[in-house]
Amino acid sequence: MPMTASSEKSEPPFKFTWQRALCSQECPLAPTTKFVGLARSIYMDGDGTNCRPSAKRISEDTGLGVRTVKRADKTLADTGWLVVTQRGGSPRGGVRMATVCRAQIPTTGVTAAPVAQVQNSLTGVTGAAVAQPLTRTGPRSEPRACRTSKEP
Repeated sequence: MPMTASSEKSEPPFKFTWQRALCSQECPLAPTTKFVGLARSIYMDGDGTNCRPSAKRISEDTGLGVRTVKRADKTLADTGWLVVTQRGGSPRGGVRMATVCRAQIPTTGVTAAPVAQVQNSLTGVTGAAVAQPLTRTGPRSEPRACRTSKEP
């Protein structure tokens, strides 16, 4: 039976590949940073561009503080997961513009994701070359225990 255009398996939008890579176990980013990235991806186009929600909007969506969102945004940008394409702001007395960013998957450094593995898991391809898992350099801090009561 010949395949029609509607029955052909097409490649998923880059946005989904980016989300999967960001959430992979090999990505060493903190869970809060990943959460902010996923919240931002709600506002992206399918190709990962035109992402323009404010830190306040992401804060309202996630329940995190605005400063926490800004720190996570800086981490995402510094590690190459987000690229700012247009800096927002406003001229004195002018119209306020949003910062616009786009998603990208880092290919080098500690935060590089095994892209082939992510793409294979999305498309269902088996037997293809899979990137090796990343190894983290340097110590990873252990989580601190929470105190529930004050000691006298």
